[in-house]
Amino acid sequence: MGTGASKVAFRDVLAQLKNEDIATNDAAFWSKLWKTETNPHDVFEVISPTAVRKLKVARPGNVEALLRMAVSHLEKVVDDPDPFVLKSAMTAVSVLTRVLPFILEAYTDPETGEVDPALHSMFWSAEEEPPSTAATATRDGAGAGAGTGEQQQQQQQQQQQPDARVALGSAMVSATMRLLFTRQLTVDVYSSCESVDADADNPLEIHDPRALWSGGLDVGRKARIQRSRELEANRIEVMRLLLVLMCEPLFQRNVGFDPTASRFAEEVCKADAPFAAELFFSLLSVIATYDPVGWGVPYAGSFTTDLPARQLEMSAQLLIVLLDHGKPPLPVVTSSAGPDGESPDQQTAVREDPPTPGDVGYNVFRNLVLHGLKDEEDFELVYTGLSRLLNTLHRSRNTYMPGAATEVYCYQEVLVLLWKLLEENPVFMQYVLKNCDINEILVPVCYLLVENRKDVSKGGLIHICTFVLLKLSGERAFGVAINKACSVRLPTDLPLFYGSHLDLLILTVHKLLVAGSDRLSTLYHCFLTVLCNVSPYAKGLSLIASVKLLSLFELFTSPGNLYASEANQTYVSLLLEMFSNIIQYQYVGNAHLVYAIVRRQEAFESLYELDLPAAVAAASKFARSGAAAAQKVRAAAAAAEAAAAEAAAEAGNGEAAHAIGLKAGPEEKGERVTASQAVLRQSPGPSQAQTASSRGQGSPQAEEARAPSGAAGDEALIPLRFRPTQEWLDTVRSEVPFNTIIRLLRNLAPQVDDMCQEANGLDENTMVEFVSSTTMVGLLPVPHPIVIRKYHPNQHTAIWFTAFMWGVVFVRNQDLPMFDGQKIRLFTVTSGGTQ
Repeated sequence: MGTGASKVAFRDVLAQLKNEDIATNDAAFWSKLWKTETNPHDVFEVISPTAVRKLKVARPGNVEALLRMAVSHLEKVVDDPDPFVLKSAMTAVSVLTRVLPFILEAYTDPETGEVDPALHSMFWSAEEEPPSTAATATRDGAGAGAGTGEQQQQQQQQQQQPDARVALGSAMVSATMRLLFTRQLTVDVYSSCESVDADADNPLEIHDPRALWSGGLDVGRKARIQRSRELEANRIEVMRLLLVLMCEPLFQRNVGFDPTASRFAEEVCKADAPFAAELFFSLLSVIATYDPVGWGVPYAGSFTTDLPARQLEMSAQLLIVLLDHGKPPLPVVTSSAGPDGESPDQQTAVREDPPTPGDVGYNVFRNLVLHGLKDEEDFELVYTGLSRLLNTLHRSRNTYMPGAATEVYCYQEVLVLLWKLLEENPVFMQYVLKNCDINEILVPVCYLLVENRKDVSKGGLIHICTFVLLKLSGERAFGVAINKACSVRLPTDLPLFYGSHLDLLILTVHKLLVAGSDRLSTLYHCFLTVLCNVSPYAKGLSLIASVKLLSLFELFTSPGNLYASEANQTYVSLLLEMFSNIIQYQYVGNAHLVYAIVRRQEAFESLYELDLPAAVAAASKFARSGAAAAQKVRAAAAAAEAAAAEAAAEAGNGEAAHAIGLKAGPEEKGERVTASQAVLRQSPGPSQAQTASSRGQGSPQAEEARAPSGAAGDEALIPLRFRPTQEWLDTVRSEVPFNTIIRLLRNLAPQVDDMCQEANGLDENTMVEFVSSTTMVGLLPVPHPIVIRKYHPNQHTAIWFTAFMWGVVFVRNQDLPMFDGQKIRLFTVTSGGTQ
């Protein structure tokens, strides 16, 4: 049957389902439906969201019958994988994948949070059935042997009572997970492996290594697994179905979001879920062993199928969704200060005990990350694979022949997976920091930050990159490792430099702060915290990195930033703490930075000697300059509006709105993107929820530039937020660490001035050599304790990561759109025409 004819036949069968009541015992109809040759594209084209919703209202019995018979058909295929019915199994998979999202979107009321009783009953109410026909699914598909004595008596008593049939939701999950490891459908029948002595009752152990999709991890290191295009295509579709089954969070609001509320996700992640260990290691192996380079020949990717890449993308999406369910690993705060007056930032968080099997929020896949992923060989393979995928992005764009290298597009999913592994498995994190080259992660993260800093649709990507850096910077090994020389030249607009990976990090942060989007203002504290954490280990900053740090100090101490918000002095505090760390612990190797500080002696001392009249005068001067700029902007805006109105009058009323809207800013355009993309307005970012609300920090990046960005009134155009008070000034003096810098300037600056006067001017190299040969021992204060601000998970970050993760899944599945963006409540989807 041709493709067109099969599509028509499939449409005719579905029309019968729409117009007639179909019973579950109508074997002829269901046989005809499943045996109709079709493909996922045809199924998605024929079955529309509107049709599913109408059928759910007009003939709810047919919807339930469709789901039950599809699951029943899958169970038959799993129990007896007959080659003649395997194709029909994929038809059932495609139908379920298409229909379920439009049923689950109404499972929970987004306003009240109440569960639809009819849907709950359909999915989770088990029907009683005689034991002779009851179907129970076990891990290996075989029933347990009869016991003796008391066990036989218990079995006889149970057989005298009707058994409860497995609920539809449970059966659907079980059939889907077992389908992922069905011979000749998703697993090669000829795959072989040496025998493995595994505990059959341990859900963390792989029981059949031949079922793994890819070798490399755990017992799969011994496996000889054959690749097949047909198997990969089938896995992709079944993984898509499992992803759909866990989509309930998409239809919950982020306010009051409960990560343990999804019944389907609970069923997938329970301790005795079928093939949980095999699924975890298969997904992780596919990701870790994927080779984007392939033959190593330019344009080699043009001659190979895209199925491995699609399997990689779907594996990454499914794995991060599996790891997201359940209670997040939140710390337990026991006190506000440590022993001996230790700063809370230096304390090690004490975490709650993870849920055990049977507890609410238990996740077998999280348990596998913590206890199943434990060998150093596995750590090495996983880290190498993830870093290879992340580095593919900038390497593919940094070639002499455009498009010669294959590019991996699932870098956001890989970053989320890296975050999950670092967060869930401390042993893995310590191994990576001590035994691997962490710069293989730092380089692509810096590249992604710089390249996407102005892209509104990549705000979530900037957040995840920032929090990976924040997580790593809290470890001493990271600060030491990034002093390694950097020879990579990224295809970005970063200045050319010769130095270490720490220099690359500094230049990246400088670019984000100075030439980034105002939308990143809630992350400024995180950017500076990362630099402050690694500053005690900065062995030798390059000249250009030193100059960039001092330019940041001048930027944040300018009136336009210092007086823009009452709490903006915290940025200055972090910068001065950074300088103090380098001076106290790494003075010898940082002559460029020390000399740059000496050259800006006046800026440091003016801030140190700042009094209330001077602060009020500077703030008032800034306000007057802002008002003048606002007046110019209003005049320019009025002239532009008049010109646009005149042009519109000449062009006709029909084009007036279009003519005026051409110059609309991002806010007025509603963050419009191309039709194939979507801008995800997620829940407030973790940094916004944690920092902006408590500190009230405004954008420190050239507040003067904010005035010309709109013409909405005087308050919006004049960035003065507060009037300096004595209380604020006392806070600045107590929180900003001036002592080390001032002592340095009082002792070193006179020596530099004397040398310049005696020699009637010296070149900069001579002065740097003098600074490096001068000792400050005995002149500086006693070295202060190193304060490391570590990332601690909390409820806000957990919700944000869930929203970001599902946003990525939604955007990355637009080829066959699984979800209706208008029904999503976890975040807001706005799509528009081309720009």
